[in-house]
Amino acid sequence: MKSGTGDDPFGDLVSEEQRDEEASESPAEATDDEPAADVAVDAATATDGDADTETDTTSALDVDGAGDDDGIPWVLRRRSVKDDRPNVTQFFLRDETDRAERRFRGEVEERLDTDVYLLDLREAAYVVAMQHPDEVASLLGRWGYDYRD
Repeated sequence: MKSGTGDDPFGDLVSEEQRDEEASESPAEATDDEPAADVAVDAATATDGDADTETDTTSALDVDGAGDDDGIPWVLRRRSVKDDRPNVTQFFLRDETDRAERRFRGEVEERLDTDVYLLDLREAAYVVAMQHPDEVASLLGRWGYDYRD
């Protein structure tokens, strides 16, 4: 057989796209204008509003990031920031929340002494929020949810 017979004719195209995508997602070059997407929680983690479900909400989440891969942290074993994130959830931010996110990102990067992908930062903040439903409900109440029917 000739060399290359049976190869995927689009294989180079896909790998070039992946390289471009990964390069555009490097934490040092990431901007605060990236779309707010890629937060996912499966249906098993949803709550029905009962106080007893607080532990159920996060029990299905791998919050420590170690996973099944011989204890290798998730951030180190993935090939791109979007690996293992099949679900896309878009959300919009008010200007003051966007500004606070930039400050928050800087504080987290300073504490970790490294750049942090915006998607990782947002998902981590989301996971922490799910561990504190009372605080989230309190904020929503201050935003006016206490006055809704």
